[in-house]
Amino acid sequence: AKLSCLLTWGFGLLLSIPTFIFREVSYFPEYDVEACYLEYPNLSVELFFDGLLLILSFIVPISIISFCTLKIIQALKTKVIERFNAEKTEQKATTL
Repeated sequence: AKLSCLLTWGFGLLLSIPTFIFREVSYFPEYDVEACYLEYPNLSVELFFDGLLLILSFIVPISIISFCTLKIIQALKTKVIERFNAEKTEQKATTL
């Protein structure tokens, strides 16, 4: 559990590096506000980091959650079937 926690924090820090590198603060007179935004050097870098963020923050977690949910459902079905078979065997033994 500690290793998982450390890895999660490590990946989080690693993935936040581009935010620190490419952040800019500007005044937007049309909105009368000063705001932070990410200013990537070119479109390919922006697409790379956006794609990486999509994969690591949505696709990987939803895949892990789906896999674990399916395994839990399979385990529960197996337990229900085993319990049903045990009850049938017990009923047969008591009727003999």
